Amino acid sequence: MHSSIRSIFFLLLVFCSGSAHAQMRAFFGRIVNKDNKGIINSFVKVEKANQTFLCDAKGEFYFKADIAADDSFSFYGQGYDKTTIELDVLPEDSIIVELQKKSNRLQEAVIGAHGGRKREAVAGAGRTSHDAGCYLTFKDETALFLPVDSLRNGLLNEVNVFVTKNGEAVTNKFIVHIYERDSTGAPGEEVTDSTLVLSARKGNEWVSADLSNKKIQVKGGLFVSVEWVVGYKNDGYPWLINGASNYYSGNDSLRTFYNGQVLGLTWLHDVKPVVYRRYARTTFENSAPDKWFLTPPLVGGCKRNECITPMMYFTYTYVEH
Repeated sequence: MHSSIRSIFFLLLVFCSGSAHAQMRAFFGRIVNKDNKGIINSFVKVEKANQTFLCDAKGEFYFKADIAADDSFSFYGQGYDKTTIELDVLPEDSIIVELQKKSNRLQEAVIGAHGGRKREAVAGAGRTSHDAGCYLTFKDETALFLPVDSLRNGLLNEVNVFVTKNGEAVTNKFIVHIYERDSTGAPGEEVTDSTLVLSARKGNEWVSADLSNKKIQVKGGLFVSVEWVVGYKNDGYPWLINGASNYYSGNDSLRTFYNGQVLGLTWLHDVKPVVYRRYARTTFENSAPDKWFLTPPLVGGCKRNECITPMMYFTYTYVEH
């Protein structure tokens, strides 16, 4: 009698634990365009959990989500309209999502004028020396404003950021964004029409994105940002710097993990950089996921009149009259 009761109790435990485990489901598939070609480095967002996963170079994705807690996913790529699909209409096997191309808001521009000569210039400090590193978690984003002489209404050529070799995975992917400055001085509308997913090769190097074919006008200056991403082949690494945990992530499971790469920092003399940040902490806590926070300039104690700044710059072409 007792043996039968124990058997029934054991079966109930197996059933209950199996039911709870069954709430996690694996999702896999591709995000494609109208020609059924994978959209490189597109994204899937689990809406209620506010988790975003990066697809690979073929638009393929694989992740697990709690189907008891989430009821819809969003699929998107830069330059494409976002599509949100309810969980109950997604197929059980491979998922194929087709995205529609957005109309290109970047106008074709022509640099040239009678009697003018094309020149190339640098916005920012250029290839400055590396002094320190900035460790950030997934979904942290750092944006630096790089001003341009208002008389040089030129076009963006190349964006450069410095990745150190201090990290555990210097080849992890990251995203570079280009923003206009809004009326408050913060990053405003993004001006690129494609996702700029980059990675370093060995560390302690400048990583470049060629944007000369995008015809982006600099208009007195632009924000360049680096966003650390989670997703395809990007692993987290423990942050064990002096035993300190990463304050910026409010999610306990990510608190001591970072992207694996480290953004370079340098010192500038008599220049106060304008740096804004969006934190993983606010994203995961859903308190202010899209808000930019102005970071006060860090002035060096022994480096008088010098401020530390992220190592980013861009080149642009203008007409000199």
